[in-house]
Parts: sequence; structure tokens; C-alpha cells
Amino acid sequence: MSTNDDENEFTVDRALECMTPDNIGRLRRLSSAPPNIVKAALPLIPLGSRIGMEVLGMVTRDDDEYDLTPFGLEVIQAIKERNLS
Repeated sequence: MSTNDDENEFTVDRALECMTPDNIGRLRRLSSAPPNIVKAALPLIPLGSRIGMEVLGMVTRDDDEYDLTPFGLEVIQAIKERNLS
């Protein structure tokens, strides 16, 4: 089981437990998208969901620009591998 390298200690499994089915579905749809499409889609995710992803260490924000962290990519990969939706 993998852990987040940031200051929080979330695992992929714990992050998935914290996410709503809607968020898992959104990330599943982005799992095959190129990085520039994922980056463009992040601001379109509802605010509360984005904040939750920030708390989990999946997303970073600089002004109004969002980026997935390596942990966020790991969570998306787990969603894809486990065929979650």
C-alpha cells in the first residue's frame, strides 16, 4: 500500500474511501486523458471536491492554476486498475 510523500499520511486506499462516487467517476474519466486535458479539467471539478482533493494531497493550487501531484496520479491509476467508477 502506497503512502503520500507530502506531509500528510494518506494512502491510496484511504483517499479512495474519502472520495465520493461522483469524484471517483470524474477521475476515472480523466484516467486516459493527456496531462494537458487533465490540467484543464481540474478547475471544472466542483469547489468542494477540489478542496477535498487538496486536503488529500492529490492536487496543488497556485493562484487559479491546479496541478495533480504524483499522489493524485497514483490515485487515478488505482481507480483505473481497480475498474472503479
